Amino acid sequence: MTKAEKYFRYFIPVSLFGTNRTKQILNINPTTNLSRKDAEKVFITVYDYDNNSLNECRLQKVEDSFKYRSNHHISWINLDGLRRADVDIISEHFGIHPLIAEDIVSVGQRPKMDEVEGILYCLLNMLYYNEPTETVDQEQVSIILGEDFVITFQEDPERDVFNPIRDKLKMPIQNSGKEAPTTYVIP
Repeated sequence: MTKAEKYFRYFIPVSLFGTNRTKQILNINPTTNLSRKDAEKVFITVYDYDNNSLNECRLQKVEDSFKYRSNHHISWINLDGLRRADVDIISEHFGIHPLIAEDIVSVGQRPKMDEVEGILYCLLNMLYYNEPTETVDQEQVSIILGEDFVITFQEDPERDVFNPIRDKLKMPIQNSGKEAPTTYVIP
């Protein structure tokens, strides 16, 4: 064994990824290719707001969000559950680059942030401790910021990382002491 070979084994910890302990902790085998199954149900919620109002509504299909593209408010479109077709449709309408759309539906991405053609994209991995199985569950969350719109994609509607932000949007307006007007429209 040469001197280089002796130290080279430390650069590729092959044995680390094949261990049962790693599979137990991560609840996945990181050496296999993962593929995403389309969600059976997608929940789409829009929070359309400005300084004086907040309108929250649930949508039945992605195409219903198109009217929020240029309405002179800030429009936050949240999709719980991922389907490739929905991501492609909304990406095309809102001018999201196809490579970003591919990152949204890909599995096993590392956290990252990109700016492409005036759109800021952030991918985060949210970690949750699963007490019954004593493992760490992971959810991929994608955030897209454009001019006057925010689009978020989450895998799991049960664990919503954005609830504290929504609660702050619904708080009383500080300057006037009045409750922020909220309209709930559920078709």
